[in-house]
Amino acid sequence: MPTVGIENNPGSDGLTLLSALKMVLYIPEAVEFVQWFGDGWLAKNSRQCVVLMRGLPGSGKTVFVEQVIEGLTPLGIQSAVCSADYFFTNPETGEYCFDARGLSMNHAKCQAKFKRHLAAGPCDLDFAHVIFVDNTNIRLDEVDFYRLGALHAGKPFHSFRIKCRSAEEAAVQCLRSAHRVPLQAVLTRYGQYSERLGDEDETEVNPKYEDVDAYRLEARIPDFI
Repeated sequence: MPTVGIENNPGSDGLTLLSALKMVLYIPEAVEFVQWFGDGWLAKNSRQCVVLMRGLPGSGKTVFVEQVIEGLTPLGIQSAVCSADYFFTNPETGEYCFDARGLSMNHAKCQAKFKRHLAAGPCDLDFAHVIFVDNTNIRLDEVDFYRLGALHAGKPFHSFRIKCRSAEEAAVQCLRSAHRVPLQAVLTRYGQYSERLGDEDETEVNPKYEDVDAYRLEARIPDFI
């Protein structure tokens, strides 16, 4: 994805990209993606692209996706989100209930949903201009199903990798997670964080947290980190 400046470029419906954002998108990389996609894709409404998030629990992947969707929706750009977490959520109560026994099954459901969106045409209910994959995708083998699926379908693919620069930062991200993932599980995933995909296919995102010192204090980082 090319780096772009934040300019006042008009959209197809008379909105400017900045007015559409309404200051909702505070992550610079999210702002850049909205502008790039809006500028380059508004006239190609039958095209799709795949956007894959990579990051530890609590790193801000879902917030990033939500902020991009907030910016794209006023421009008439449809989005779909594929996430294994969705299948751990009670549709009636909205309560998230993780069960490791359902991990493989729910990832398979996520992949099936991704394939439906990828195969959908502009007139289909499952069609979306942007298909987001919002899983941790820490290892490259976890990325490959979605990356290769996009490649074989002839759809552009891009990944946003949220940085985690230390075990301490992994602990901070763990505390931020809405899903209460155990610290040891997050540290294990931190140790598995694979290399980048390359500059053309992946953008690194600097995480932005409020009250990061309070998170560090609450974490009481263990001696072994």
